[in-house]
Amino acid sequence: MQTPARRFCTKCRHLPAEVAANQNEPLCRQCLVSGMLSRFRNVIRLQQLIQPGDKVLAAASGGAASQAMLYCLLQIQNTNPERPDRGKVSFNLAVAHVDGDALLAEGRNVSSSGACNGHATVQSSNSAATWTSAETAINSLLRSHGPANQSPCHVLSLPFPSISPDRGQADASQQASMDPTSLSDSRHEQRDQLLREYARLQGCNRIAMGYSSTRLAILTIAEAAKGFGADIPASVQYLGPREQDASRPVIMRPMRDITAKDAAFLCHFLKLHVAAPSGSQKPSNPAASHRDINLLAMEFVNGLQATMPSGASAILRTASKLQ
Repeated sequence: MQTPARRFCTKCRHLPAEVAANQNEPLCRQCLVSGMLSRFRNVIRLQQLIQPGDKVLAAASGGAASQAMLYCLLQIQNTNPERPDRGKVSFNLAVAHVDGDALLAEGRNVSSSGACNGHATVQSSNSAATWTSAETAINSLLRSHGPANQSPCHVLSLPFPSISPDRGQADASQQASMDPTSLSDSRHEQRDQLLREYARLQGCNRIAMGYSSTRLAILTIAEAAKGFGADIPASVQYLGPREQDASRPVIMRPMRDITAKDAAFLCHFLKLHVAAPSGSQKPSNPAASHRDINLLAMEFVNGLQATMPSGASAILRTASKLQ
C-alpha cells in the first residue's frame, strides 16, 4: 500500500502544508499569517483606508475575524511618527467592545465610561485559540501585540450619557412585539449607534469593522431577502460613504477579502484567544432561529462555503455590481 504523498505549502514550497486556506490553497502556518498580513496591508494602502494622523476606533467583538483585524491593525501601526517605517502608517488606535448581552434585557446597565479590566486572568498562551470572554480576549491581544502605551478596550452599553433614552434600547413591551428578524436588526442598530457616538466623542474619524467576506456575504443575502437591495452595493465596499456631517466617523471594512475560516486559522496559529458569541448573536429561543432572516442567511452561506469555498467571494462580486 502506497503512502499518500506529503503536501507542501504552495507559497514557500519547502514547509508542509497545514491548512487549506484562500479557497483551498495548501499553506503552512507562516505563509498563511504573513500572506494575510500582506493582503491586509495592501488593502489599507490601495483603498486609502487609513491616512497618517487618522484616529481609528477598532470595533472589537472578540470573535476570530475581529481579533485578526485587531492584530493586523497593531502590526501596521507606526507608533513613532518621527521615524517612518516602511509598510506602516502612523495613526492612533482606540478599541471598543459593545456588550451584546447587556443589550438583551431591559434594565441591565453596564457603565460605558470604564475601561475593561486590563489585568483579567488570561488562559495559558501555550493553548490554541480558546473560548473566553470578549474583554479578556481583546485585552490579552492588546497586551501581547500592542505598544506599551496602548489603552485597554472600553465596554459600551445602554444607557449611554449622550444618547437620549428615546433613541436607546427598546423597552420590554416593544421587544416582545418584535419578530426575531426585527429584534436582531434592532440590536445591531443599537451597537452601531453606540460605536458611532463613542467614536465621535473620542475624536475618531474612522471605525474599523471586522467584517470578513463570509460575514458580508451573509449580510448581503439577508438584506436582499428583506427587500433592501438598493443599499447592498454601499454596504460591501471597503470604505463606507462619507457623512455629510464631517464630525461623524466613516466605516471601513479592511477584512473584506478575508474569509472567516482564514481569520480563525490565524487566531489558532498565533494562539489568540477568541470570545464565545454574545447573547445578541444567539437566539434565546432555538425555534425563533427559523424565523430570523439573518440566521437563515448565515446557515445558507455557511452551507454554501462548505461545498463551494469561493461562494462568499462570488456573492460579494455580484453585490458590488448591483446598481
